[in-house]
Amino acid sequence: MHNVVIPPHVSQKIGALLQSREAVISVLLTLRDDLENHYIQFRGNRNPDDPDYFFYSVGYFRGWKWNNLDFSVNDTRADGFLFVDEVS
Repeated sequence: MHNVVIPPHVSQKIGALLQSREAVISVLLTLRDDLENHYIQFRGNRNPDDPDYFFYSVGYFRGWKWNNLDFSVNDTRADGFLFVDEVS
């Protein structure tokens, strides 16, 4: 299992995008659970511009519309750690 590091600026951006405490908690729990327990499944979607990163997405509903948050995750910086560096 990997340790997932979600820096404050990423959490804050998620909060600004979702604007609901419940939605933010749900996304953070899903993000952490997926990366800690299913890292192998997601790591293959590498960033072609920077192979130190892979892409990971979390889907969520806002109103009646399905949306995605897309994350850039670094898995090469330190053994056993996954750094969630960006969200859009």
